Amino acid sequence: MMEISKSSRVGMISLKPEYATMVFSGYKSVELRRVRPNMSNGDILFIYMTSPVMALIGTVDVQDVIELDLQSLWHEYGEYTGISEVEFYEYYEGKETGIAILLGRIHELDETVSLDRLREDFGAFQPPQCYYYFDDCAHSLRQLRSYFPNSFGLENELHEMTIALK
Repeated sequence: MMEISKSSRVGMISLKPEYATMVFSGYKSVELRRVRPNMSNGDILFIYMTSPVMALIGTVDVQDVIELDLQSLWHEYGEYTGISEVEFYEYYEGKETGIAILLGRIHELDETVSLDRLREDFGAFQPPQCYYYFDDCAHSLRQLRSYFPNSFGLENELHEMTIALK
């Protein structure tokens, strides 16, 4: 079980269906980003799958966030990214360094949460272009916990995070 503290964060990223599928199948364990997230070991990332699905599909635990020069990043983590070396360098064109979010434990929702439902639950919710952070954590965590009725481990961790934030 991950350690829960007041500094634990809950965020969300958007992934295209092919990459989200790779994450939840276990094939992709590193998410590449051009901008460093404000997250670290023990934080939880909710995964929003983009069009045509347009729904929250589950979570992954953040194991670490690494920033390296591009050559080192590809050498160290390339095989876990789900993309080719050509795609990697195209993605980082114009950048000297890249970000790798090392993904841990996966929790897939039994039923996805549609964009419409997310907007009902979180007001003017827009799927993240980069990162979305649930800053009103106690309220957000209570709502997010309701999406995982059959996943006791994650539901329990989210509950502990809610208590730690009070």
